[in-house]
Amino acid sequence: MTLLPDGLEPGLRSAIALARKYFERDLEGGVADVELPHALARKYPNAGRELGWRFIRS
Repeated sequence: MTLLPDGLEPGLRSAIALARKYFERDLEGGVADVELPHALARKYPNAGRELGWRFIRS
């Protein structure tokens, strides 16, 4: 979590919705994995297949 100006919220929500759309498409296609640092990937083996690890672009 972080603090952001209220004016950024609509754009950020839109970017997250778009990332979710692509993530779900990739998940269905079996390519939703992202590369994580070695120790983190070992500690959380399924984290690379979670939406929270995806990059958000505006």
